[in-house]
Amino acid sequence: MVSTYLNVGWVAYSNIYPVSSSLAHYLDQEQVPWFEGVPAVINRALREGQLQVALSSSVNYFKIKQCERFVDYGICADGAVGSVYLGMKAAPPDLIHHLKRAQGFCQQHPVNGGESLAELKRALSLEYHGDLPPLKLGAVSESSAILALIMYHLWFGRSPDLPGQTTRPPRGLRQLDPLESLTSYRQEDFSPGEFHLMIGDEAFRYSNEFDFKIDLSLAWQNLTSLPFVFSLWLHVPRYPYSSAELSKLEKIKQLIHLAIQQGERYIEEASQKGDFTGLLAPNAKIYFDAELSRYVDLIKYWRDTIYYRVGPREKKSFALYSRLAQEVTSSSPLDDKSALC
Repeated sequence: MVSTYLNVGWVAYSNIYPVSSSLAHYLDQEQVPWFEGVPAVINRALREGQLQVALSSSVNYFKIKQCERFVDYGICADGAVGSVYLGMKAAPPDLIHHLKRAQGFCQQHPVNGGESLAELKRALSLEYHGDLPPLKLGAVSESSAILALIMYHLWFGRSPDLPGQTTRPPRGLRQLDPLESLTSYRQEDFSPGEFHLMIGDEAFRYSNEFDFKIDLSLAWQNLTSLPFVFSLWLHVPRYPYSSAELSKLEKIKQLIHLAIQQGERYIEEASQKGDFTGLLAPNAKIYFDAELSRYVDLIKYWRDTIYYRVGPREKKSFALYSRLAQEVTSSSPLDDKSALC
């Protein structure tokens, strides 16, 4: 059973591995329990009090009562990210044409930050006369799922049909008690004519399964001229804290900061040497699939695509996303038993 206070967690994807490989070591030294899992698992653990500090889906900042930003770090991308996209097999040509027109319009007419979702839909004003594609979310990141819903509303003017899950627990991956293990897709679930939301390492692994893909981070940048904040380091207080626990919280902040700095150094060293093997702090308890390098240039991904520091542009973007997210979730048939868990 997880102890009551001061458990730390993060998503077990390669995007955070340069940081988590050091952070796990630091936390072990301070005897702070830590856990990893897919976004849906970490989100639920944070909401249910199993975790007090976590790198979790950014939407938790406004969905969880009393949730606080713990440190100004997260996972962000300013443009195409490659690891978060909507993929479709056998996409109809008229659908592809419509979505390319919509993307082009957004790029030429970025929002100023004050528009409502309805105003954005009216400004886009592009009608699609074909059959609207279903959207399969799966048990994925809530931030990415809501971003997909926002963009779907803008592209098609309405909420999507949301069929059942496209995921199942994998075999052979480490399961952390009481949290769940990572999630795996099945290729046979990728039905033609349906949008599938793909995130994380498996988005790279299954990229070639789809004839047509829309990178959601790039779609957001086209719409807003801003980066997208996929996750944030968040804290859900469980008062009252003892003085020892408050000191431990401050220590955890320092350790995250040190791990971010160390991770950025690892990435720079790997970039200079052209090889990340042996540079990252080895930790056998951390999930990492080295085979992922067959599908993506990890050094380029860490160096040029994602980053960890949350500054003024990221905060401006997240404020806009938060407003649109609350609009779209109030008009979409989602509940906590769906992907948004």
